Amino acid sequence: MRMHHFVGLLISVLMLWSVSITSLTAADALPDKGAVSSTAAVRWEEAFVTGNGRMGAMLLGNPENETLIANHCRLFLPLGSYEKVPDLSAHLPELRRIYRDNGSDAAMSFLMSKAADQGFPGIINTDPFHPGLFVHVRQRSEGSVRDYLRTENFQTGEVAVRWKDDRGSFRRRLFVSRPDNVIALSLLSDSVGQLSCDLEFPTPAPVEKTPIGDKGWRAGVDPDLIVSNRTMAANSVTFHNIYARGKGGFDVAVRLTVDGGQAEVVDERVRITAANEVLLLVRIVPWKTPLPTQASDAWAYSAENPDFENRLGHFDPTPALSETSVVPYRTSEEATALLPQIVRSLEGLETDYDALFVPHQKQHGDLFDRVSIDLGGGEDRMKTSEELLSIASGEKRIPAALAERIYDGGRYMFICCAGELPPNLQGIWTGTWRPAWSGDFTLDTNLQLAMKHAYTADLGELMPGYFRMIEDFYPEWSLNAQRTYGSPGYLTNARASNTALLLHWGKWPGVFWTGGCGWLAHFFYDHWLFTGDETFLRERTVPLLKEIASFYENYMILDPTTGRFEFIPSYSPETGAGISATMDVMICKDVLKNLITACNVLDIEQSDVPKWEAMLAGLPEYRINDDGALAEWIPDGGPERYQHRHLSHLHACYEAIDDLDPAQTPELWAAAQEALRRRIHSGGEVSSHGRVHMGLAAAFLRMPEEAYGRLEAMATGQSMYASMMCSHEPDGRIFNCDANGAMPEIIHRMILQSRPGALDLLPALPKAWPRGEIRGIKARGRITINHLAWDLAVGRLTLRLTSECDQDVVLRMPNAKTIDSISSSGDPAILQSSAGIANGRSESLKEGESIEFDIRIPSP
Repeated sequence: MRMHHFVGLLISVLMLWSVSITSLTAADALPDKGAVSSTAAVRWEEAFVTGNGRMGAMLLGNPENETLIANHCRLFLPLGSYEKVPDLSAHLPELRRIYRDNGSDAAMSFLMSKAADQGFPGIINTDPFHPGLFVHVRQRSEGSVRDYLRTENFQTGEVAVRWKDDRGSFRRRLFVSRPDNVIALSLLSDSVGQLSCDLEFPTPAPVEKTPIGDKGWRAGVDPDLIVSNRTMAANSVTFHNIYARGKGGFDVAVRLTVDGGQAEVVDERVRITAANEVLLLVRIVPWKTPLPTQASDAWAYSAENPDFENRLGHFDPTPALSETSVVPYRTSEEATALLPQIVRSLEGLETDYDALFVPHQKQHGDLFDRVSIDLGGGEDRMKTSEELLSIASGEKRIPAALAERIYDGGRYMFICCAGELPPNLQGIWTGTWRPAWSGDFTLDTNLQLAMKHAYTADLGELMPGYFRMIEDFYPEWSLNAQRTYGSPGYLTNARASNTALLLHWGKWPGVFWTGGCGWLAHFFYDHWLFTGDETFLRERTVPLLKEIASFYENYMILDPTTGRFEFIPSYSPETGAGISATMDVMICKDVLKNLITACNVLDIEQSDVPKWEAMLAGLPEYRINDDGALAEWIPDGGPERYQHRHLSHLHACYEAIDDLDPAQTPELWAAAQEALRRRIHSGGEVSSHGRVHMGLAAAFLRMPEEAYGRLEAMATGQSMYASMMCSHEPDGRIFNCDANGAMPEIIHRMILQSRPGALDLLPALPKAWPRGEIRGIKARGRITINHLAWDLAVGRLTLRLTSECDQDVVLRMPNAKTIDSISSSGDPAILQSSAGIANGRSESLKEGESIEFDIRIPSP
């Protein structure tokens, strides 16, 4: 059956069927940590989800019409775009003259004319993220369906559905195995021989036959973009999918085993009769082939890429999570050798669901259970997601149980999605071939947000895929810098999927944004701050920062009137173009400071350190505008766009956090607070990424109610689904996971903030959480917060921490006027008042030693 027939049938049946659902209230049906719903998912966006960092899976629909959607992080559909970066380097002096004299629009017109002479058409969209497999389960019910419940267990990574009808009880169980790299779906009847259903495995549906959803994003695929060859047997279904516009394709193998009853192929479907259980094992493997150089500069598909020599034809069914699973071939004909290998790899797996699940559950649980939070959720933890979201919407508040679930859901997203690659706009899940913004890696906000809590939540081991992806972009970043601005070093496109070539510009001035590489490099530096890994710092962070500094050295120009550097062209995502965006200065400063610090720590590159110090000293000062707010542009660029969802000029409040300090830069600190207030209260912040960026900045700026208010806006505005995955817009419009990555970090920053040598306790704690506790989070400086509990009603805070190295640390409570007393389990003589800090104490920490602190502050 074609996909468009399924969509119409599913929606109509669900509308009739949903009224008969009754809620299952048995406590043993609910996961301790997870999402719960008594309502079936009508749209793919409402599905419950799971993943292993490489493949994802979604389950939606009602018991009579269910759908499994299988995904793989590498599936980006080649559109056949002309991927050649135009050489504009000779035109930079004239571009700058026009830019300065006539403005950015005239400069863009000039640049476009020169690019068009080389065949550049204007904005070239990234290849879109797409589904890997649909499986439709058709099972007729007898009598009414009752006791329906679906769950998404954050601690185990299992999605489950259960219900009853007149024949008995039925269950679905789904997970994506971490050790075995396979999607496992069990269809089970609790009564012998009562499972009868049809399994359909459709090929991709053409775009013109599918319904149009939010903002015109459509579910199907253009028929000339993919060629799909399917084979079907009672125990196996395979797909050999070829991308018609080049770059390779992907293969899918499904192994079916039936306990009791029988399976047969009938009318292009697998019919199951009188079975006890059916187990489906699914594996998706992408493969690639090179492109001709005249069609594309994409490094991943260049015949010169070492993959086509060193890894040619190499298939590993269970590669290390940080390694690529893409199999390189020279031609599509050679790639036909892959599918039989995938089929054989599935034949070697267990066919017992529980035997597969137990080792996966341990690995997934080891990641999830490292950190926990208790905000006093109480009995509300037994409520379904819909009930909690309804309370939030109706009462305009976040129930504590919902705040806990939001926190856990964000970590669950990252655990499921981060591995071979970082999360894309949709994490690792999609049910459409036409996702909003291509479902790509959007590099001017969204990717960074999706990873924001990785280190504080002790999930740093899931970051290597991000580092490798960035390093794979280096050849393209170098090409971008050379051809666009005639500069050495690195320059990135604002969006990426199969490539990061600088192609997404024209009507949108992304070519003027030079800060992307520096922003992305911050995570390399933070890796060292959290882990102390000097080998990583030396071999991976410093080389990256040097390349970015080299670009700035050649790109920045000296303004003779001020004696300071200028950035021209300059772009402040995504409010507009001008001269010297505040964000550009902040990112450049962060790059140079981190590079200088790293080289001094490692005692390397000392001959270049004075040059970088001079560049740092030559950066322009930030400007405070007439509203008393931190300005978005260094020169006066006209009215501020307070209503915009991006807040790029507050980069130092959510990423480069060493740049502003209330004691060292009080005027700038107050100006940043004012800029944020105006952004929040302008009425323009409805997108989720705007809200969470504001929440991160507010927590950093010690504005607790504003930070809490951004979480509140997410919950009360229904910007999340029952799965706890988020939407880009309120009321569940446009599936988008970047906010999931940021919300745990907002909560962390409310409770604890860290810089090397300093821990700030409860710096932005909202009134809604007067007591609570958190366990297991990490701090910069290689410190684990084993336990932090607070009860403001009695003025008491208890803290237990462990340092991985000897160090002196200042413990501070920025929002307490004074600390009445502080005692520790360590040597009392080393707990000292810190000069100039009335609400802080200095502690000498010893490697591997856990120390407990009892802190008393004035109670309300």
